[in-house]
Amino acid sequence: MLNTTGEDVEDNPMAVEVDKSDISGLTWMKVPWTNQLAVRIKDGLKYKFIGFRDHDVISLTNFIQNSCGLTTEEKQLSISGKNWGEVDLNGNMLSFLVGSKQAFEVSLADVSQTQLQGKNDVILEFHVDDTTGANEKDSLMEISFQLKPSYVFSSHLSFNVVQINPGQLKVHPGGILWKKQGGGKAVEVDKSDISGLTWMKVPRTNQLAVRIKDGLKYKFTGFRDQDVISLTNFFQNSCGLTTEEKQPMTFSDDITTILSSINLNGSIQPMTFSDDITTI
Repeated sequence: MLNTTGEDVEDNPMAVEVDKSDISGLTWMKVPWTNQLAVRIKDGLKYKFIGFRDHDVISLTNFIQNSCGLTTEEKQLSISGKNWGEVDLNGNMLSFLVGSKQAFEVSLADVSQTQLQGKNDVILEFHVDDTTGANEKDSLMEISFQLKPSYVFSSHLSFNVVQINPGQLKVHPGGILWKKQGGGKAVEVDKSDISGLTWMKVPRTNQLAVRIKDGLKYKFTGFRDQDVISLTNFFQNSCGLTTEEKQPMTFSDDITTILSSINLNGSIQPMTFSDDITTI
């Protein structure tokens, strides 16, 4: 097994080791001055190794095939400079494709915020890490690209949720992840566990209620009207889930309807709003 510098694992205690049974895909790509091997594992992560010469690619491909029983595929890197194309999601990796070639690839774990401007302009904002080493002079803050008009956006949507426990809601084709502001345990709901999604208009914002099969319900607020539209489309197109809309009960609702549902020994009469408030 090799690490990112080509050294043997036993000589480097910081090496990354991947068991053969955990590998779900191997991809070669020609990158500037060298070759890159991408190792995709079953939990969605991907490791990338560079520094391979052309004849290393041939020998390693044969070795992987003959000794590990694994086949490799080849991807091409787009060098056209175009910033419009399509998005491909695989595990937690987002690839931006121009034609059939990959322009760039990012891990969704590094994305802190996603903005959809208009119908086709997408901005990915990344986590700001001020703990990197002194040798790190530059850090990628955000990246923007355009999606083809015919492309249905099915990427990783993120919203800042303003509620009692503020945090960040991230929606992806596999489900929903909510992280509490300031850390703490995240709440993650798999798509297969969701039994219902309901929108409700609440004061100054919109609320999303996520009902799961064990009876629990999670509520998130802080969504703008345009967020409701984009998320509803996202749930339908990427997750195969439909949402319903629920109207909140207003103060003008007939209080008779509310109180008539209460029955004490079968003798209580429905109370109207005109009744003496002292009676209430």
